Amino acid sequence: MTALFGGCARIESMSPKRLEDMYDAVIVGAGAAGLSAALGLLRSPEITELKEQGVDPKILVVSKLQPLRSHTGSAEGGIAASLGNVEKDDWHWHYYDTVKGGD
Repeated sequence: MTALFGGCARIESMSPKRLEDMYDAVIVGAGAAGLSAALGLLRSPEITELKEQGVDPKILVVSKLQPLRSHTGSAEGGIAASLGNVEKDDWHWHYYDTVKGGD
């Protein structure tokens, strides 16, 4: 059973077999890489050929975060890095900032 939740489909039973039966492709991650993969797939010659044959492929993009809260989106154009060239820095802070950005 599929229910609509916040504009996104929520699948009550996500067994691998059920996903295989319901979708032609499953992409895990809705950040820049995942959405780029989905767009690339939609623009691929194989998908174009299926659409010309009247087949509408079903693609599922799964995210553990709310929409627009992916690590890419939460970076807001910035890049976190531990440089230590201006003040004392440590890779632990870089790790903390990276993980915290996806909360």
